[in-house]
Amino acid sequence: MGRRAKAFTHIENIEQARQKQRERRNTPYGRELIKAQRYKSYHRVHGRQGSSTPYLPQLLLTQAMIPLPETSPLFCQAVRSTQLLDETGLDIWDTGPPYATGPPSNSPRELIHTKRLVEVMHGRRARMQKEHEIEVALMSKEALWDRCQSAVAMWKATMVFLEEYKDGHRELTMAQLWVEWLAREAYDYYSRHML
Repeated sequence: MGRRAKAFTHIENIEQARQKQRERRNTPYGRELIKAQRYKSYHRVHGRQGSSTPYLPQLLLTQAMIPLPETSPLFCQAVRSTQLLDETGLDIWDTGPPYATGPPSNSPRELIHTKRLVEVMHGRRARMQKEHEIEVALMSKEALWDRCQSAVAMWKATMVFLEEYKDGHRELTMAQLWVEWLAREAYDYYSRHML
């Protein structure tokens, strides 16, 4: 009582398998299965490649993550209040380069003054960012993304400008600080947009 072979050769076996496949394709289940396979295959080939989320340049991210001088007394005073430090004349550094200052000087005294100025400006910008926090928290995702894109565009333009910027030590240092805060701003908008 054995079973009788349906095919005697390998070619007949392959032909019978193809016949079964053709019969299966003509069933409603088979047609739906083929349709789903084609759909998946098409989207694998023609769909979006890579991540669908926008990205920020790596250098911008690196600059945005530079730690602040939080242990500096000048930084701490500038973060707390405008009353603790005399900030007259610092508004010149609130915009990007070029800066209209006197002749460049690289004396040791000037270098110490620039180091302190950087600490104060970091504190001043951190305070300004904290004051701006409520307004940013109320923004829509589209507005955050628009602000992020404009900050990235300004960051890129300033980076190109800095490649040829020749000025004194203080001006170059403050221009780099400006770029760093543009990167922080762009990253802040980006991270809020992605929440």
